[in-house]
Order: sequence, then C-alpha cells, then structure tokens
Amino acid sequence: MKSILIVVHLTLYYITVLMKVVALVSGGKDSIYATYVAIQYGWEVTQLVTMIPATRGSWMFHDVNLHLMPVIAENMGITLVTKHTKGEKEKE
Repeated sequence: MKSILIVVHLTLYYITVLMKVVALVSGGKDSIYATYVAIQYGWEVTQLVTMIPATRGSWMFHDVNLHLMPVIAENMGITLVTKHTKGEKEKE
C-alpha cells in the first residue's frame, strides 16, 4: 500500500509540474484563492481571465470587484484577459 501511494504521489508531482493553466477570476476571494492554490501546486498560471457582463447582477459571473482586476493582475505579474458577455441567462 505504501508503494502505491508513493507512485501516485510521484505521478501527481510530474503532472502538476508540467501543468499550464488559465484562471477564471472575478476579483473575489474565492477565485483569487483558487489561483493561489494552483500556483502552490506548481501549475503555471499563464493568464487571468475575467468575464465582464453587459448588465449588473449577472446570474453567472460575479461583477462586484471587476474594477480591481487590472491592479490584481499587475501585482500578481500575470497577464489579464477580459471578455465581454451579454449576461443572458440561457447563453452564459
């Protein structure tokens, strides 16, 4: 059993070292923490992606802290990519 755990650990280590990801972030604590955890796993976060809904109160994308994303991305040293969405419930 111990040898299986070592093999699984080593396999996960090699997978995480080679992982390049983008992070979908809103500027809220949850998405920022998830990005932090990804970095701690050894994943290379190449871009932060922020969705900007056309209307306030989007049911899918958090929009309260979107104005902070340029500063957050700059301080993290990660490129920020913004995409706009119409905010239509069935199409988001």
